[in-house]
Amino acid sequence: CNTDCDNQVKIFVNNAMFILALVFGIISTLCNFCVIYRGVKKYSSLKTAIAMINELFVLVVSSGDLLQGVFILLVAFSDKYLNNSTCKTQFEWVTSHLCTGLGVISTLGSLVSLYSMTVLSVFRANG
Repeated sequence: CNTDCDNQVKIFVNNAMFILALVFGIISTLCNFCVIYRGVKKYSSLKTAIAMINELFVLVVSSGDLLQGVFILLVAFSDKYLNNSTCKTQFEWVTSHLCTGLGVISTLGSLVSLYSMTVLSVFRANG
């Protein structure tokens, strides 16, 4: 710690970054929720196995992206309203259940999107 040790450690240093995170988080969450809702309704009416597999992977990609949107929203709100972290208390924040949970959501969302997008691409490339 240095002479600025009592200053809060924030992810979003100004309101513009916070608002941008909210906009992206809300758009991502709502759009992916709509894709999942539409896909679940449509899934039972699909006729071919190829169409069902294709739609399934689109649903999985959307699920991972939905987690990312939720993650962005949770990080924004956590940083704005719950994070009272200073240099002296930073270890408590980083080891808290909330911070750990945010890391799990972020990692899980990223990996689900990445791997399902890769499998979907291979599936589509091979016909």
